[in-house]
Amino acid sequence: MKSNRSNTQYLMYINITRFIILCLFILITASCSQQKIEISSPDKKLLVIVSLSENNIANWQLFKKNNDGSLVEIVHPSLLGLTVNDINFSSEVEISNISTNKEIKESYSLVSGKVSKVSITYNSQTITLKKEKHELLVHFRVMDDGIAFQYEVLGEGNLAINNEATTFAIPQKGGKAWISAYDIITEYTPAYETSYFNTIPIGTHAPEKSSGWQFPLLFNTSNNWLLITEAGIEAFLYGSTHLQKNCTNGIYRVCFAEENEALNSCNNIPILKNHDKTNWRVVVAAENKQTLIASNIVTSLTPSYLGDTGWIQPGVSAWSWWSDPQSPKDYSKLKSFIDFSSQMKWPYFLVDANWNLMPKGSIEKIAKYAKDRNVGIFLWYNSGGKNNVVTEQPRDKMDNRDKRRSEMEWMEKIGIKGIKVDFFQSDKPQITNLYKEILADAMDYHLLVNFHGCTLPKGWERTYPNLMSHEAVQGAECYGFSNDYAINAPSQNTIHCFSRNVVGPMDYTPTTFSNIKYPHLTTNGHELALSILYQSGIVHIADAANSIQSTPSYIISFLQNLPTTWDEIKYLYGEPGKDAVLARKHNGKWYIAGINGENIEKEILLDLSFIDNDILILINDDENNGFAKSSIKVSKEFTIKLRPYGGFILIDE
Repeated sequence: MKSNRSNTQYLMYINITRFIILCLFILITASCSQQKIEISSPDKKLLVIVSLSENNIANWQLFKKNNDGSLVEIVHPSLLGLTVNDINFSSEVEISNISTNKEIKESYSLVSGKVSKVSITYNSQTITLKKEKHELLVHFRVMDDGIAFQYEVLGEGNLAINNEATTFAIPQKGGKAWISAYDIITEYTPAYETSYFNTIPIGTHAPEKSSGWQFPLLFNTSNNWLLITEAGIEAFLYGSTHLQKNCTNGIYRVCFAEENEALNSCNNIPILKNHDKTNWRVVVAAENKQTLIASNIVTSLTPSYLGDTGWIQPGVSAWSWWSDPQSPKDYSKLKSFIDFSSQMKWPYFLVDANWNLMPKGSIEKIAKYAKDRNVGIFLWYNSGGKNNVVTEQPRDKMDNRDKRRSEMEWMEKIGIKGIKVDFFQSDKPQITNLYKEILADAMDYHLLVNFHGCTLPKGWERTYPNLMSHEAVQGAECYGFSNDYAINAPSQNTIHCFSRNVVGPMDYTPTTFSNIKYPHLTTNGHELALSILYQSGIVHIADAANSIQSTPSYIISFLQNLPTTWDEIKYLYGEPGKDAVLARKHNGKWYIAGINGENIEKEILLDLSFIDNDILILINDDENNGFAKSSIKVSKEFTIKLRPYGGFILIDE
C-alpha cells in the first residue's frame, strides 16, 4: 500500500509539473506575441519599442527621453517585415523568440573618413517573427545617437524578396524636411544627382517626374534631428533601395530599384539564401547638430578590413575635365596637368573619359611621365556593360570579372594608382553587387577607387579601405550643365554638410574659382571653404591650372598642404539651407571653414574655446571677390562677418 501511494504521488507530481511547464510555455508564447519589446540605448536616452498591433502587424517606434525623464515619440509606429517567397511577415505574425539583450563595445580605425578612430557602444537584440511554420529574424542595434535594424531570412533554396514593408512614420506637426528626389534614370542621368528641397513640410510627396525619395532624408521634428539612410548590404543580391513617392501622413516606405533601371538588364527583386541579411535601416537621432554631423553609425554597421592598408594613401588630385572636357584625349594637355600636380605637390591626377582615344600618346607614357614627377594616375572607366548605353570609353572592362582583373593587372604593372568608375545607372541587386566586386578586385591590385554616377555611400569604406569616394551628389560639374544649379548652389552647399556628407565621402570636386558655362553666385571664399567642409578620401580640385596659379601665394600654399584625412569633427554654427561652419582636425591642427548660403550679409559668433592657440590665420573674401588674409587674435569667442554667398577658412597655425 505504501508503495502504491508513493507511485501515485510521483505520477501526480509528474503530471502537475508537466501542467506547470505547459502553462509557462503558453504564457511565454503569449507574452512574446503580445508584449512590447523595449530596447534602449546604452545611455538610456533612446528607446525602441517593437510590438504587434491588434491585427498582428509588426511595428517599431522610437522615443527620446527628455532631461526631465519624459518620453517624446520621434518616430511613430512604423511597419516591419519582408515578403519572402510570397510569405508576408508584416501581418498576421507572432513574436516567437526574443534574444538576450547584449551590450557591445567596438573600436576601429578608418583609413579615410570624418574621423580616424571610432569607438561605439550599442545594445543588440534579435526578434523572431513567425508566420505559420516560417520565421524571419529582425536584428536591432540601438546606439546613443541612433538605431539600425536589418532582416535575416531563413529557408531552403532561392528566397525571392517580393516586398519590403519597412516604413518610417515621421511626426509632422511643426516639422520640416530637407530631402532629394530619386531621379528617373536616363542615359546620362543617375538617380542621386538632384537638388535637395529646402525645408518642405514632412509628408510632401516626391515630384511626379521622379521615382520617389532617395536616402538620406533629413528631418527636424519634435525638437530632434533625424537622418534616415541605409548601410551595409551584406547579402549577395539585395540591392540598394529608396522611398516611395507617396508619403501621406509622414509615412515613408522603402521600395526596390525601379524595374526599368539598367536597361532592364537584370532583376530588381532580391534573391537571397538561407541566413542572408538585408541592408541595415538606419535612423540617426540627434538632439543637436554636433551629434548629427559626427555620427559614425553607417561605417559601424559594416565589418572591418583586417589586411594591409599601408599602401592606401588618400590625397588631393588635379582634374582637367572640368575646365577642358577634351583634355583626356590630348597627350600634351595631360602632361601639362601632371606638371601642375607636381608643382602643387599633389599626389594624384585624374585622367577622365576617353583617354584610350588619345591619338598622339599612350597611357603607358603618361603613367611613366607622372611617376617621374611623383604623381600617381587615376583612370576613368565606364561601368558598362549591359547596364548602360553611355558611349564614353573605356567600356566593357569593369562588368566582367576576368576582363576586370586582367585590366587591373595591367594597371598595377604600369603604375596606375586608382580608378574612377562611372555610370552605374541602377540600384538593382546585380549592379549593387558590382560595386563590391570592383572594390575587392581593386584591393588585390592595389588600386584606389572613386565611384561616379553611383549609389549612396553605405559604409563600405570600412570593409574596403581603398574606397576613397562616391559622387551621388550634384557637384561642381553641374556649373557646365544648368543655370538652376548655379542659382541653387549656395544653399545646397550648406545642406550637404548636414545630410549627404554625413553618411560618407562625397566627391563634389570643390574649389572652382573660375566660371565655365554658368557663372557662380558663390564667392571665392565660399569655394575655398568647400575643400575643408566636404570630406572625401580623394579631393579633386576642379579648376583650371591657370586659375589656381593666378591666386595669391597663400592660397596656393594652403592648397598644396590641404589635408584629406581627419581625426575629429566639430559643428560650430549653421542651419541647413542657410549657413554652415565646421571644424576638422588633422595631426593636431584645426581647420575651420564656413559658408553663407543666403544673399545677405551675416555676422556670426563662434565658440573657439577648443583651440589652444590664440593666433589664427583667417582667409576670407575681400570687397572685390578676391581673397584677404590676416592673422587674428581670438579668445573663446570670435565674431566673423560673412558676405552674401561668402565664405572663409581659419587655420590653427
